[in-house]
Amino acid sequence: MSRKTSEFSRYDFDPIKEEDILIDEFRTAIKKYEANARVTRVMLPAAVLAVGADYIIKTLIYKGAENFYLTRPGIFLGMVALVCFTIFVIFAIRQHNILKDKWVCPRCGQVLPYYLGETIIGTRRYGNKDILDECYNKGVFLGKLDYSPMIIPGRCPNCREKFANED
Repeated sequence: MSRKTSEFSRYDFDPIKEEDILIDEFRTAIKKYEANARVTRVMLPAAVLAVGADYIIKTLIYKGAENFYLTRPGIFLGMVALVCFTIFVIFAIRQHNILKDKWVCPRCGQVLPYYLGETIIGTRRYGNKDILDECYNKGVFLGKLDYSPMIIPGRCPNCREKFANED
């Protein structure tokens, strides 16, 4: 099995399709994660836009009035920003909990690795990196869906339970 490696990381993952995943719990965890990710991708920009509109209305229309936040537009935009940001935080925590609690082997409970993104300088970050190293050193197939941070090993590194078809 030959994998390409990038200049910043020795791990590159083979693309995998959702139908290649054999464990139903993994499919549902991926779907829940993606649903939460959609909400967080909408709510943070909505909160930022509400705060921006709040600022623009205060400076342009009300000419920087001190009591703007006591007017109806000020209260409305402040509440919209607060609600959007609160929803963003709740769903971001749920996303994190899916990665921490649901991304384990259903047979032996071994935690599985996941991709956390890239830093500013381009190095990649991983959750449970020691398990990722163990999979890589044992030559276990490592697959990844394009839209999900979950790394799907072909087999559990601990109990050898099969998770995905290794095409």
